[in-house]
This record gives sequence, structure tokens and C-alpha cells, in this order.
Amino acid sequence: MQRSASARFKKRGAILVEAAIVIASFVLFFMGIVYFRMFYTKQIRMGRLARASTIAYSMGACEASDPGEWARPDISKQTTQATQGSPGPV
Repeated sequence: MQRSASARFKKRGAILVEAAIVIASFVLFFMGIVYFRMFYTKQIRMGRLARASTIAYSMGACEASDPGEWARPDISKQTTQATQGSPGPV
């Protein structure tokens, strides 16, 4: 009878260790997804701002339109996200 009780405790211990490993793996995986999402979002923002700056600079020589008008949609998105406290660096 003594052996079966100790065998149960060993099984419970093994299950606890396996659960701890699986939970730690899931948490690490989730943290990686969050980190890469923030990195990718930052990269997209920089691309938008670079495009808006390029268009505004190239339209600077045009007399027909205001160069700021071309860049305003992209820049306004960035400033509203920054003021609303969007996650990640701006």
C-alpha cells in the first residue's frame, strides 16, 4: 500500500513540473509575439513618415499645391496615436 501512495505523489510532481514548463513556454511565446508586433508597427510608422516627408519635399517645388497637405494625413495619424497613448514607441 505504501508504494502506491508514493507513486501517486511522484505522478503529481511530474505533472506539476510539466505544467510549469508548458506555461513558461506559452508565456515566452506570447511575449515574443508582443515584442515583434511592436517592432513591426514601429517599422510601418517610420515607412509612412518617410513616404510623407518624401512627397512633401518633392511637392515643395510645385506652385499649385501646399506640400504640407500631402503629408498631413500620414503625420496626423502619427500625432493622434501619440496623444491617445498608443502602445509602443512612436
